[in-house]
Amino acid sequence: MFVQKYLQRLGMSEVPGLSKEALDQLAYAHQLNIPFEDIDIYDLHLPVPLDLTALEAKILDRDRGGYCFELNALLCALLQRLGFRAWGIPARVVDLGQLSDTVNHRANMVELPEGRFVIDVGLGGAMPPFAVPLDGTRCQQRGEVYWVEPAEEFGAVWFWLKRLRGKGLLDDVDKARAQVPVMLFGIEEIPDEECQRISDQLSQGPEAPFRFERLVNLRTPHGYRAITNDTYICVENGVKETLPVADNLYDLLWERFGIDVNR
Repeated sequence: MFVQKYLQRLGMSEVPGLSKEALDQLAYAHQLNIPFEDIDIYDLHLPVPLDLTALEAKILDRDRGGYCFELNALLCALLQRLGFRAWGIPARVVDLGQLSDTVNHRANMVELPEGRFVIDVGLGGAMPPFAVPLDGTRCQQRGEVYWVEPAEEFGAVWFWLKRLRGKGLLDDVDKARAQVPVMLFGIEEIPDEECQRISDQLSQGPEAPFRFERLVNLRTPHGYRAITNDTYICVENGVKETLPVADNLYDLLWERFGIDVNR
């Protein structure tokens, strides 16, 4: 039942085997249909349990979204039930050009016969709409280019996920100004209890960063929709629309993201 509910939420009827194609389809469908959002933390002041029962109830039964520790944990459970060899990995996000001092993100690693791939549906901004191989191959899909490089300065088990700025081309990869680091990630499994501990630090307590910034983000086929604090932004085919959130937050959440916080 879990797999069927999940695929229905993603708008998929089946998965094309244990393949790179399947990972790509799952990543893209997830980013189109399940929003990144921290409404429970910022607006409702609720805890964020990461056990599978709580995640299934929130994201699959109530059609909510979540943030990285929720979205990527649920995706990992789906991948494992489909038969993939998948596990959660620690990461440090690069925000405004600055690398986080500590682990503040969870992504997923998947091992296929042809190699290992990083897959992420919880960055809440620019993220690859496909699985990215660890072998350094520059991958281009949907006009976006991502690749992985060893992070030798951090040790043998750490890697950089990088992208080209904007709608770059593969030919631009060697132009340093076009390269943007997205995150630093490890390849060793991060335990569930460690994920919960880090998530609690990010979402609870007086200094928790998600308590101070409302973030909602959803990919669309030709752009994205986002709420940052009190501003709504929609970009479609290069055309930007901006609206104040003001007193219509719940209306915007429902009409633009399919989120009903009262459900």
